[in-house]
Amino acid sequence: MQQTDAADALGIAHMRKFCVAVPRELAVIMHAMWTDGTVYVGDPSAGARELRTRVLAKQRKLLGAHA
Repeated sequence: MQQTDAADALGIAHMRKFCVAVPRELAVIMHAMWTDGTVYVGDPSAGARELRTRVLAKQRKLLGAHA
């Protein structure tokens, strides 16, 4: 019985680390995309026209009144 309790405790400890590490890594990636202006298009079938539309929309959003 004690072995399963120890294993459960270890599993919970690893899960907590995982639940912190994944969002932290996503935050780092998203911040890097935000600072360098990378645009993510999740649809692999999206064409160049849609990509250009998204890039222009992001530029307008970032530039605000200066666009």
